[in-house]
Amino acid sequence: MELGDIKHDNDGSSGANHTAILEPDDSFDYYPSPSDDQQANHDFETPKTAKATSPGLLRARSGSPFGGYGREDEETAIIDPKECIPMTKSTRKNIVQALYIGIFAIFGSLFRILAAQFFGEECHNPGTVGWLASGSPLCVTNSGSVIEEGGIIFADLPANMLGCLVMGFFANCADLHLAVSTMNIPWLPPTHAFQKMTLLHKAITTGFCGSLTTLSGWNSSMVVLLFGTGSNRQTHVINAVFGYIIGMEAAIGSYIAGKSLARRFYRYVNPTLANESDAMMVRKEEGVYLNPELPDFERRFLHDLDMGLVGEKNYGETLPVGPRLEYLSQWRELTKHARRVHHPLLSSLISIEHALLVDHTAVPSEAESVAHTHGWNVSSLREWARCKHMDHARLPSLNSTTVLLKDAKSPEDSIFFTIPYASAICGVLVAILAFLLVSLIEQDPYTITDRTVAYSMLLAPPGAILRWILSQYNGKLTLDGWKWFPYGTFLANLIGSILSITLIVTEYRLAGAGLNFWEVGTIRALKVGFVGSLTTVSTFVAEIHGFMKEHTDHAYPYMLTTLFCCGSVSCLIFGTLSSGHERSVGEQNDYDDDEY
Repeated sequence: MELGDIKHDNDGSSGANHTAILEPDDSFDYYPSPSDDQQANHDFETPKTAKATSPGLLRARSGSPFGGYGREDEETAIIDPKECIPMTKSTRKNIVQALYIGIFAIFGSLFRILAAQFFGEECHNPGTVGWLASGSPLCVTNSGSVIEEGGIIFADLPANMLGCLVMGFFANCADLHLAVSTMNIPWLPPTHAFQKMTLLHKAITTGFCGSLTTLSGWNSSMVVLLFGTGSNRQTHVINAVFGYIIGMEAAIGSYIAGKSLARRFYRYVNPTLANESDAMMVRKEEGVYLNPELPDFERRFLHDLDMGLVGEKNYGETLPVGPRLEYLSQWRELTKHARRVHHPLLSSLISIEHALLVDHTAVPSEAESVAHTHGWNVSSLREWARCKHMDHARLPSLNSTTVLLKDAKSPEDSIFFTIPYASAICGVLVAILAFLLVSLIEQDPYTITDRTVAYSMLLAPPGAILRWILSQYNGKLTLDGWKWFPYGTFLANLIGSILSITLIVTEYRLAGAGLNFWEVGTIRALKVGFVGSLTTVSTFVAEIHGFMKEHTDHAYPYMLTTLFCCGSVSCLIFGTLSSGHERSVGEQNDYDDDEY
C-alpha cells in the first residue's frame, strides 16, 4: 500500500524526536521496533506523507477498518513510534506465500491419499475406503507392510508420478529453454494475468506438487521390504532395490512428460514464439549466444534468426522502413563477431544492449570504452532506441513480449494476495477439517478412515511450509565444491524419512496395546500428513533433471546421496527399534487397516 512522503523539520532529519500523522487515505501495519541493524539498512517501510506533531508521538485515527486512519475530526489514539514499526513488503509477501503453500498442501495431501486408496488400499484392506465401497478399485500398488508377496509398486507411486507430471507442466520458459525466458507459464499468452501470479506458481509447485509427492512413504516402504514382512520375516532385497529404481525412473519420466506437454501447448498457444525457439536452437548449435531478455524484434533481428516465415515478416513482425532500420543493421554488422559463446567481448555487448534496449539507461562507462576501442558505433544503437520512443505506431518492438511482461501490472497487488484474504481461506479450510475431525466419532472402518484423512490433511500445511523454509538454503553450502548442492531439499527429505520410519516402528511396537483413535490416529496423521508433505519427490526430480541438463556430473551424486542417506539411516532405525519384536508388521490391530 502506498503511503505519502514524510515532512521533516527544517533540519531535514527524520529521527526519533519527529512524529507523523498518516493521511486520511493511507493505512499502516505496526509491529515491534526495528533493531539497530534494520534501521541502518532501512529494511522497513516509512510513510511518505505525514504531518509533524508533538515530539515522539504518532497519532493514529480511529474509525476505519482494522484500526485504519479516518478523518481529521475523528478520535485519535497516541502511538509511540519507538514501540512499533511497519511490516516490510517482503515480509508480507512471505506470509502470504506461506499461507497459499499451506492451502495447496492440503489439496496435495488429499490427492495423494485418494490415489493410494484408489490404486491399492481398498484391495489389501477391503471395507475401509467408503467412497470405493461400491466401486471397482485398481489393485495396482502394494504397501510393502502386509503379508503378501511383492511390494515393488509402492502405495505412493501413482501420486509421485502425477505430482512430477504437474511439476514438469509448470516449468517456466527458462527451464524449457524457450524464446522468452521471462515467461513463467509457457502454455499461456504472454499477457495473461496468470503469468504474473508468482505466488500461485510457487504454491502449486511447492505446496500442491510437493505435498502430492512424498519421498518418506516411498523410502519407508522399501525399508520394510528390505527387512521383510509377515510372520516368517522373509526379506525382499531385490524387490526393494528395484523399487528404488522404478520409483526414480517413473518420477523422472513423468517430469519429462510434463515438460514435453508444456512445450506442445506452448507451440499451439504461442506459434510465433515457438518458431523463434526453433530458430534459436539452430543458431545455438552454430555457437551463437542469444540474449532472451531483448525485445522481440531486436532479439530476432540482431541474432539473425530465420523464423521460417516469408518476405517482410521474416522476423515475425512488419519490418520498420527508412533510416531507422539502418541504425540497427549497422550495429548488427559491427558486433556480429562478438555474438559468440565464450567470446571475450560478449559481456560488454550484453551490457550495452541491456542498458539501451531493456533498461533504457545510460551505457556503463566501461562497456562504452570497450565499444569505442573495437569500433562499435554505440550511437547507432542509441539512435535506434531513441527512434523507438518517437514513433509508437510503426515500430514493432514497442509491443514486444518482454516489454509487455515487464510493464504489466501484477495481479498480486489485488486483495486476493493480502494477508487477511489468504488467512481467511486457510482458516476456513482448517475449520472444516477440524470440524470433521471432532464430529466423526463412529468406530466403523469407513469413519475411522475418513477421520484419519481429515487429520492428515490438517497436518499437511506445517510440513510443506517447513520444506519451503528449508529450500531457502539450497545452494548455500560454504564447503568448497559443494555450493551447488541443494541441501535444503536434502535435509527435508532426510528428516522426513527419519520421522516416517520412526513413526512406523512406533506404531508397530504399540500394536495390540488397545490404543484409542487419538493415539493411533496422531501417529498416522503425522506420518501421512506432516511428514508426507515435508518430503518431496517432485522438487527432488526437478533438481536432478536440471543438473542433467546443465551439470551431468552433479545429477547422479545428488540422487544417490539422497537415496543412500535416507535409506541407510531408515534401515538403521528400523532394524534397531524393531529388533526383538516378532510380531509381523502386517499383523496389527484394527486401526492398522486404515492408514489412509
